[in-house]
Amino acid sequence: MAGSPRDLSGPLLPGDYEEVDEQQLARSTPLERILFALAFLVPPVGLIGSIIAAVRSSSRRGWVIGLLKAGMAVGVVFCIVAAGCAYAGYNVLRQQQAHDRVAAASAGFCAAINKDPTLGRDDGGWPQPATSVPASLSAMQAFVDRWNALAKASPAGIRSKVATVAAAGSEVIKTVTAQRTVNDADNRSLVQSAVSSSGVRNWRSEYCG
Repeated sequence: MAGSPRDLSGPLLPGDYEEVDEQQLARSTPLERILFALAFLVPPVGLIGSIIAAVRSSSRRGWVIGLLKAGMAVGVVFCIVAAGCAYAGYNVLRQQQAHDRVAAASAGFCAAINKDPTLGRDDGGWPQPATSVPASLSAMQAFVDRWNALAKASPAGIRSKVATVAAAGSEVIKTVTAQRTVNDADNRSLVQSAVSSSGVRNWRSEYCG
């Protein structure tokens, strides 16, 4: 019938704004309310949809309603937040993948150091003085050999540092060989300093499970 009221519950159609007042035009449509919700739930979709709806609103109403403006603002903010979270998550994933690669490369190192617990001690398993200088030198050489073997089994990230422990043991051997006496306190202190600087214990804790 000619006198029946127009249905304004759905999207506006061309010419609708000519027959209704501004109060009626200012009412949001179901689609516009959905787009506002999407700006929170699925920011990119809500933002793009709100921009398109804003263009349509301007064309049909002559202005952009506040709900669409809010939807665009929320969409921008939440897109930035989502992008930041995605970037952070990507970095965490990359770091975990890098950690896993180093752990895999450390398998030989871990197997060797777990097989010989003395390598994980503060002094790296440095031997006690034997009953004679030759016997002490033999025990010291065994220490150097163990650490050289560990260095060969170590990943690139720690191999050179492991080798410094063996090098410290070799320096002690040279000194003892030249002096023909064993100063255990000084020798042990030198080796302990090398073990501490090598980072072997931290590496074992981080990558050997």
